[in-house]
Amino acid sequence: MPGTLFSRSTKAYGMGRGCSRMVLAATLLSSPVGAWAAGVSAVAGQSEDAAPAKAAAHKTTRHGTQAAQNAKTLTAPLQVTERTPVDSTGEESVIVTGTRETGRKARQSLAPIDVVSAKQISQTGQPNLREALAQLLPSLTMPTGGFDTGALTDSISLRGLNANETLVLVDGKRRHTTANIYADPGPQQGTTPVDIDMIPMAAIDHVEVLRDGASAQYGSDAVAGVVNIILKKQDHGFHAESISGITAAKDGFQQGVYLDGGAKLGQRGFIHVSGDFYHTDHTYRSAPDARTGTKVNNVLGQPEQTRQSVAIKAGYDLTDTIQAYGTATYAHRHAEAYQNYRLPSAIDSTKYPQYAALYPNGYSPLQTLEENDYELTAGVKGVLAGWNWDLSTVYGRDYDDIGLKNSSNVYLEKTEGRTPTKFDNVQGFNNSQWTSSFDLSRKFHFSGWPHDINVAGGTSYRYESYSVGTGSSDATAGTGSDALPGTTGAMQAITAEM
Repeated sequence: MPGTLFSRSTKAYGMGRGCSRMVLAATLLSSPVGAWAAGVSAVAGQSEDAAPAKAAAHKTTRHGTQAAQNAKTLTAPLQVTERTPVDSTGEESVIVTGTRETGRKARQSLAPIDVVSAKQISQTGQPNLREALAQLLPSLTMPTGGFDTGALTDSISLRGLNANETLVLVDGKRRHTTANIYADPGPQQGTTPVDIDMIPMAAIDHVEVLRDGASAQYGSDAVAGVVNIILKKQDHGFHAESISGITAAKDGFQQGVYLDGGAKLGQRGFIHVSGDFYHTDHTYRSAPDARTGTKVNNVLGQPEQTRQSVAIKAGYDLTDTIQAYGTATYAHRHAEAYQNYRLPSAIDSTKYPQYAALYPNGYSPLQTLEENDYELTAGVKGVLAGWNWDLSTVYGRDYDDIGLKNSSNVYLEKTEGRTPTKFDNVQGFNNSQWTSSFDLSRKFHFSGWPHDINVAGGTSYRYESYSVGTGSSDATAGTGSDALPGTTGAMQAITAEM
């Protein structure tokens, strides 16, 4: 965040830091576009000793795409994105975003693709992926609210559009969205975007960002663009890193610890395990009215949160042409966000004397969040008679339990003579998504044609469920808890598309 100073320590051992829906789609003809492909850029970083950073290229092995250092040097300073010549290392990266063709490089893409390596993310000094990408990519922003639970989801958006219109993929597979719906008025109202910070930053090999609409290939949720997060698959080594920082106002202290390492599975497989711990304190920018010395009804700042996350990625070659693979991620978040300050005049001391006695100077309700998020991916891919095929299934779920502190329920004071100030279960939201897909692609060469012709197609089935749980009895009694009444009836929505 602006005005924040960060410090970093790193240790590396053995390696560098590196609704159900059926969709049928096919690309009948495609070919490389060569040097005239427009808009491809490589994001340049800066090393700790101020020497120019080397961008990451990628090469294809039997385990997939892995990072490889290339001798090409970029001289752009930190936080600057520039268009580079077509022979730059970023453009030589093999991409999987915005194309159904295997082995295509960024410079061959018809759409503008940014490739950001783990090293470049680390060099920003930012403690989470969202802030690092926003610093590196001018087209990417961080929509957020300064208060309420809407501020507790770390979403991203491209080209200034709604966060729901930016598609997030993990290893080319659609990531499930958060269950935490943004309820406050504004451009983000009603959205449930993907929370990218529930993916461990230590697990990320590189990020591919398609800065153009891709609804023809991915659907209407890719109108703004696509962010594809590629996870690490190194089969050796261990890496540890710590980042800490604090604002110039001496609040908002942040601490992040990042660990990852890999190992071989026999002679034909690998497993890579990553984990993050992240904590940030509140930043609170509200202050009393300088003219009167009284507090005002507003709140400015960022919420407090603590997050733990882990990711496991594995692959095993069943034969020389068939590989089984799987990925699992889990994250837990505890977070607290202030609501608007309530003036003392908002409490009727005649009707509710106990309530008024609790908060004689007014109060700021504090919304809390207990969030659990996980995703499982399993698949088999290979080559048969010249055709590249990939069969996979992905299940993801996000559950949010919303609570409330520094509040009351006036109905309970009136009927039972008690005034609870803490409500552990006011609202509960649950979102799940199950996607299965099958993809095919093959290149054909015809005599006399200057380039190969790529034929690709695929089908996918997606099932989505969203539900709202009932709040606790204290939160729902009478008019409900002040500041945020509890939900009084369970609701569930399941949609199907073909």
